[in-house]
Formats: sequence, C-alpha cells, structure tokens
Amino acid sequence: MTHIRKFRPTQKVPIHIYDRPWPIDKKFLGQAFTIGYHGEFSKYPVLVHSFYPHSPALADFERRAAKEYYRVSYNGDVKMDTILTNEIQAMIRNDIQPVLIFQTAKKAEFFYNRYRKRFGDKVKMIFYMNLMPETSGFVYNGKLTKKGEIFASSDYDAYVAVSGVAQEEYLDYGLAPKGKIEVISNGVSMKTYSPLPPTERAVWRTRLGLETDYVIAYSGRANEGKGVDVLLELMQVFEDRNSLNENKFSFLFALSNGPERAEFVNEMAYRFPKLTKSNRIAVVIDIAKYTNGYSNLLDAPRGRIEVLDDTREYLLERVDLNPALFKGICFKPVQGIADITVQPSYSESFSNVVLESMAIGTPVVALDSGGPGELIRNMGGYLITPTGFVQNDVVKRVSHKEVRGLANQFLENIMIAVDDVSVDPGLKQELILAVKRTGRTARDMVNYIDNLIWRL
Repeated sequence: MTHIRKFRPTQKVPIHIYDRPWPIDKKFLGQAFTIGYHGEFSKYPVLVHSFYPHSPALADFERRAAKEYYRVSYNGDVKMDTILTNEIQAMIRNDIQPVLIFQTAKKAEFFYNRYRKRFGDKVKMIFYMNLMPETSGFVYNGKLTKKGEIFASSDYDAYVAVSGVAQEEYLDYGLAPKGKIEVISNGVSMKTYSPLPPTERAVWRTRLGLETDYVIAYSGRANEGKGVDVLLELMQVFEDRNSLNENKFSFLFALSNGPERAEFVNEMAYRFPKLTKSNRIAVVIDIAKYTNGYSNLLDAPRGRIEVLDDTREYLLERVDLNPALFKGICFKPVQGIADITVQPSYSESFSNVVLESMAIGTPVVALDSGGPGELIRNMGGYLITPTGFVQNDVVKRVSHKEVRGLANQFLENIMIAVDDVSVDPGLKQELILAVKRTGRTARDMVNYIDNLIWRL
C-alpha cells in the first residue's frame, strides 16, 4: 500500500529516517520513518511507520503532525527496507523525487549503498550530522575509524550540521566535502517549550516537593561525558554548607534512560543525606515533548486521554529508581519549573536542552564545549571556559581538582544568574525573543530544510 496519490508530480518529498529517543527503553517510541517531517510544522502529507508493536505514547506524538498514520508491528531494518522501497518505487513511477534524510549513522550505513545501487540519482540523500564525529563512531583518539572511512567515501547529495562547531569537526576529519555541508540549527517547539504561568509553576514545585526559593535543573543522560561529576561536586557544596544562600536552592533532574541512571541516583542519595532528607533533590522522567506539555488528563483533547494514561502506566512500570528521590512522571518541561538550567557536558554538537531552556526563558549556565557555547554566545547566558581538557571532540581525563574548580565556577555563575533575573525580570523575555530572532524555532528548521531540498 503506497500513498503517492497525496503528492504532486515533480514534487520533491522528504523521507525522514530516524531512531527516536526514548526516556525508558526502545519500546517506548522505537524507530520509524516519516514521509514528510515528524515535527509540528510539516508542509507535507505525513505518513509514519513504527517498528515496535507496543508504543503507547507514539501514536499521539506522531499523530499531531500526521494526516495519515499507521504502524507496522515488526522491529528491523529489513522490514523497514521493504516498506520504504515500495513507497520510493511508487513515487519514482509517478515522477515524484524522494529525498532521504538520515539522522543516525546506523540507519545511513544500512540504507545508503543499497539505495544508491537500487535507485541511483532518482533518489537524493541528506545526512543530518546531529552528533560529533567521535560520538557517531567515525573518530577515535583523533583518527578515523573503519566506520569513519566508509562514511567519508560516501557521496551524499548534501550534509547538514546542527552547529558551526559540528561542521568544523566533520570538515577537519574529511568526513564531508566543503561545498556540500551547511549548518541548520535544530529547532524548538515554542508551543511545548513556553513559560509556565506562575501558579502552575508553583503547583509543580509543590507536587515535586521542591519548596526552596530557587530550583536548579539538569536534563539529559547521567554518563561521564555529560559532566555528571561536575554536578556531584556542585551538589557537594550545597550539602556541606548551611548558609542562608545555599539553603534557598534545590535540584531537579530529568534523567534519560541508560545504565548509569540508577547508579547516579543512588549515589546522590548516599552522598547527600541532608539534601535528600530536606527534599531538595527531585528526579523525574520528563516526557513533555511526547505529550505536548499536557499534564491534566481532563484538559487533554479527545483521543489524547488514553495516550496519557497508557504513557504513565507504561513508564512507571519500568522505572526502578531510588524512591527517596524519584518523584514520578513530569508532563511539563523541567526547564519551565526551574529557575536555572545547568549544562556541564564536556562535548556537545548542539544541546537541545539549552535551546529548550532559552525558549522557556530560563537562563542557562553551561560549559563552553561546542554547541552550548555557540548558542549562548548568540543568544545570552553564562559560559564557563574549560581548561584545555576538551580538544577535537575528545574528552581528556579530568582530574578531581579540575572538576572541583568547574563546580565552583558553576556555583558562582548560578548566583550571578539568580541576581541578574531578580534585578531585571525582562531577561527571561529577552531569551525567548533571541530564539525567534536567530531562527531556531521548529518552524524555522522546517523552512531551512525545505529550502535545502528544493536546491538539490
């Protein structure tokens, strides 16, 4: 069954191939391809295929943009290849040109050669560089891996880097030709990531047990590369000190799935008994982007209530985190509940978390480590310069002394940010306007990609 009747002859149609992120496990959202875009501003008829049979939150996440939608209850690239091939062949027969957009190296590696041989120039291909070369497995210890060499020999019609830093890295390693690579920033949904009304913000803080004057948020994975050692040292300062200033702060963590998550939560409970006992640490699963920010089932549009119920049950059944700190599912972005967002990652190609925080109007304190530095220099925030241990996308071993020094710098900048916002409440609105001014909304991103597609 194909859907070419929805498209005009001579039209170029994007087919977005990606693995979706998941806050719990692969079955939560799985993998898919979309004819059109899976964002909220698609200009095309959208068709979504999912390759997991049990994806309770998937339907709503995708159906918001899809004019037609169905799932295939089979997991695997081979099945995906069969379905995609049928759709592409039907498009070509009707003088419609498919443009494949690969967002992961794994998917690109599987599909590139077979589709080049099968369809030749009748299909255009774009590789979307949303990770640094080392994170993608193309580079190790400053040299190309076998996987990197294979990728460098590929000839995509266009390459998209999510930041100038990422573009520079791919060019330096010879992974993309200079004339074919351009920067298109990730975009943020200004609907999902919008400031919370003060009363709703207060309700969420109470619900999470965060009754302090200020809340510091972190969103992301809990692995070493994300700088969680810096977070732990920062929290140690608040655990050890009992001054009035430190007692005004609490911490809110939205931790993504991964083997380090439970270990990190247990370590916080063990190392920081005072913070734990005084309810100054809260750990949640943030699924705002999957439910469009709805937190009250009675407010949800028809057809969304069942999705939210299923989502909550599905997630809670699969989360096994320390009950002293785990506060449940959060349907609002943690950046909107907090006063300050911290991003201590040692290497980032972009950082959606930073952009989302700015869209909400929450100031960010970040390590100047690629994407976050680029965003903050363009839009505002607080940057901490590393001391030379991050070079060429390779995170060098960081000494405990360096980690402690970074934690102290984060503390200093957090205090400055709090003072700045209290003196000038207009700073929040300035951040929101900066996101729009610099063209980093979800609508901007779709327009930029559309423009690229029509130039191929």
